[in-house]
Amino acid sequence: MNNWEKCLVKGDLGELLVTSYLKERGYTIYSPLEKGSHPIDRLIIKDLKVVAFDIKCKNKRDKYDSTGYDYADHKKYLELNKKADVWIFFVDDKLGNIYCQSLDKLITFVSADDGTGNIKSHPFVEPAMNHETGLIRNVIYFHMSQLIKVCSIPEKYLTKLRSLKEK
Repeated sequence: MNNWEKCLVKGDLGELLVTSYLKERGYTIYSPLEKGSHPIDRLIIKDLKVVAFDIKCKNKRDKYDSTGYDYADHKKYLELNKKADVWIFFVDDKLGNIYCQSLDKLITFVSADDGTGNIKSHPFVEPAMNHETGLIRNVIYFHMSQLIKVCSIPEKYLTKLRSLKEK
């Protein structure tokens, strides 16, 4: 299995874990009917409140107390957030947890130790290299303290997620 296929399988597994978590808590979940890329992964409704959410299989960075995603996605979330609440879920197989936060809270600036003893304002945008394509893209990073741990990943899924590590 090549890296792209691993990424797709890992994403599908992350979506399964998050949707299962939400179903257990009484949310009704709506998924796109078409295959392929979408601006968000799902819509959920509970008590007549609609929330759009996206799931990122992104681990905490090795040297820093932060995680993030492509800034291009972030701009789409900001536009959507004008019409509906947007939540972002992070499936972190390194720490073995699923984290979540609303976009409104993620974009609130916090100053925190970046994990190296330096105080840094979060969120922030930095260029990062995609190791598969060699392309540089901008990534927005959030401090781990901005996220809420919603659950631990069951061991059988954690093993599978870890086996899909991209090389």
